[in-house]
Amino acid sequence: MATGEYVIIIGNDDTINPGHDIGMLVRFLTANNFPEVGFCNFIEESTDNTFIERGQSTTVLGTGYMTAMRYYSCFSFVGGLIYKRNIFNQFNSDKHDGSIYAQMYMGCFMVAS
Repeated sequence: MATGEYVIIIGNDDTINPGHDIGMLVRFLTANNFPEVGFCNFIEESTDNTFIERGQSTTVLGTGYMTAMRYYSCFSFVGGLIYKRNIFNQFNSDKHDGSIYAQMYMGCFMVAS
């Protein structure tokens, strides 16, 4: 299990794009008072580097039920989900293990809470 302050979830065939490295993420987290959960855009290299835009701006989106409902689909693709590790551990559960959408449940539950 991760031992750092944050956990970045990526799939077994995912990588972090060298042009958009972890330093960019660290600067965002620092400038925005260390949010607890997030997601990032990604590039689908198997389709000629198609840019998949989950977030239309680099910002903190908020918390609560309505924010979770508005952005639930941003948690559908597991790659690029970002969690503060201590918060991740509070919500981590086997409740939806085996489901392809366990990360949607957990991300939305965290944001709504």
